[in-house]
Amino acid sequence: IAFEIGVLGMSGLDYASSEKKYQLNSLPGEKFSGLELMALMHTGFKQVAPEQDSGMGLDDAFEMAQSLFIARQRKK
Repeated sequence: IAFEIGVLGMSGLDYASSEKKYQLNSLPGEKFSGLELMALMHTGFKQVAPEQDSGMGLDDAFEMAQSLFIARQRKK
């Protein structure tokens, strides 16, 4: 998914718009905004190479989301 988004992003992603106008072959039937795709791509990169900086400025948001996910899993 992250690779497909990366290829799609080579022609530019409109991350300032909330309009869900992008589709991925790997997730048929879904539409995404540019910011959603950036978040998915950032997450994918963090799974493959967590020490690398994606350059998207999403590290703080990723860390917060990951902490919330872990806390929710512990409650189950």
